[in-house]
Amino acid sequence: MAVCARDRTVLICQKGNPSSTLRRARLAKTVAAHPDSYRYAIRECLPQLPALRSDLRAIYLAFAGLVPERPLPAIDVVFGARTSGGTASGDRQVIGLEVTCPPGTTPEQFRTTMRGFFAHETVHTWQDGDTPVKLADFLLGQALTEGVADYLATLVTGAIPRPERDAWARPQEASLWQAFQRDREAIRGGGDINRLVASPRFRRWFANCGSAPEGWPCEAGYWIGMRIAEAYVARASDKRAAIRELIELRDPGAILKASGYGMQAGQATYPPSIVNDAPLTYPASLPTR
Repeated sequence: MAVCARDRTVLICQKGNPSSTLRRARLAKTVAAHPDSYRYAIRECLPQLPALRSDLRAIYLAFAGLVPERPLPAIDVVFGARTSGGTASGDRQVIGLEVTCPPGTTPEQFRTTMRGFFAHETVHTWQDGDTPVKLADFLLGQALTEGVADYLATLVTGAIPRPERDAWARPQEASLWQAFQRDREAIRGGGDINRLVASPRFRRWFANCGSAPEGWPCEAGYWIGMRIAEAYVARASDKRAAIRELIELRDPGAILKASGYGMQAGQATYPPSIVNDAPLTYPASLPTR
């Protein structure tokens, strides 16, 4: 686990694809605009990173037992421009400390957050990008891409990601599934990816932290995908093979059908807040993970 920082200043240090390195001018402008956030992360959370090596080791040992054929990525912990808590490529995950350690974060909260990122982003290093099959069923493909990562993170950490979102979603699961299906069908069939991610029907479920529908938690689509993944493995006779199939995600629609998820949701009704077709206001671009 590489840690990149400098005393009193912030250094971007990302050992991945050079095209993914944040522009220095943008980083400098962001640091200047939010100096207290960076100071807090440097002062309070940066010194805690060495103690997290044992957590990372435990997570990687769990993954090695679960999917031994998969390589475990290197990790860089960096300071970026507050655009991403975690990103992943084929052999590396990068975690932004200024995002995972906002002012007021306690040591226990920081540990929980980092454990979740270690696990979630590891799964993303094994997944393919936006394949034609995923783009053709974009909302479901996105839900399973993120939901599978959350599901496997739950297996190796023993903690459900964002428990407050889970507590909000479970009592209204059937209604949420009906709403998800409605939005899924509305944007299904592929098309320009920028148009898809800008759609209010997509932004109802993803890329909406700070702009989620009123009363909703951030990125409820992750939770839908996690529940489909749970159902798929539960119905499979070979659990390990099912997990491998979830990671490969060759056909999101086939995964959903085989999972049986949503079979009892047909009697659900849409909550008024979900049915409302009034235009929603969302950011125009999709931030990185």
